[in-house]
Amino acid sequence: MLQIDLDAIFKEKNPKLAKRIPKFVMNIIKKVLRVKDINDHLRNNGDRKGIDSVKFLIDSLNVTYEVFGIENLKKNHRYQFASNHPLGALDGITLLDVINEHIGEPRFLVNDLLLKLEIFDPLFVPINSYGTTSKEIARLIDQTYASDLQVIAFPSGMASRKIKGKITDLEWKKSFVQKSIEHERDIVPVFFKGHNSKRFYRIANWRKRLGIKANIEMFFLPDEMFRQNNSHFKIFFGNPISWEELKNNSNVRQWTEDIRKIVYSLEK
Repeated sequence: MLQIDLDAIFKEKNPKLAKRIPKFVMNIIKKVLRVKDINDHLRNNGDRKGIDSVKFLIDSLNVTYEVFGIENLKKNHRYQFASNHPLGALDGITLLDVINEHIGEPRFLVNDLLLKLEIFDPLFVPINSYGTTSKEIARLIDQTYASDLQVIAFPSGMASRKIKGKITDLEWKKSFVQKSIEHERDIVPVFFKGHNSKRFYRIANWRKRLGIKANIEMFFLPDEMFRQNNSHFKIFFGNPISWEELKNNSNVRQWTEDIRKIVYSLEK
C-alpha cells in the first residue's frame, strides 16, 4: 500500500539537510503538509489508479463543478489546455476529470515530486528535475506532446498569488506555446475560478516582503487542498487557437501574453 514517507523523501532529495533537521521540526513539517491526512486518503483509495483515483479524491472532498464552453471542442482532437492556476493542486485534479469525461484521455504536466503519488499513474508527466536527468524529462514531455493524449499545462508553474487585491498567476513561461507549434497541437485557453485561503496569500506576501526567495507557501498547498472540502468550482473553456495561427505569427512571447489575457477574459 502506497504511503508517503517524508523522512525517506528528505533523505533522497537532500541527505545533508535531512540529517540536520531536528525530529520536532520534522513533525511540524509533517503536520503542515498534512501527511497523516494524505496517507489516510491513500489507504482509503485502495487499488484505484489513474482517473479512478482522480474521481475518488474529488468525491472524497465532496467537490462539485460547472463547465462552460467545452461543448465547442471536438472530442479526441489533439489539444493543449492552458489554464490559470488558482489552487496549486485541486484545479489540476479537477481538470483531469473534466477533460477525461468530455474530450479524451489526459496528461497533466507536474513537478516531479508529485510522481511520488503513484495512485495517479499514468496521468502525471514531470516537468521539473529533482533527481532525474533533464534529458529523460525532455524525452517524456516530447512523447506526451507527440501523442494523441490531451495535455494540461499551467504555464505559470506555480499557484496564483494575490497581487494588488486580485488573485492572479505570476509570469507565464512561453514553452507551452513552443511545444504546441512544434507538435502541431491547438491550444485551448481555460479559466478556473477558485482561490486559496487568506492565510496562503498572507504567507506569500510576507515572504516576498522579507526578501525570502524560497517558496515557503508551497508547503501549505496540501492543507489548502483539504480546506477545499465541499467547494464548488466554475471552469470556462475558450475557443481553440490553432497551431497554424501560432506558427504564422511566431512571436512566442507575445502569444504567451495574449493567451494569458484571453484566459482571464473568460471569467464570468
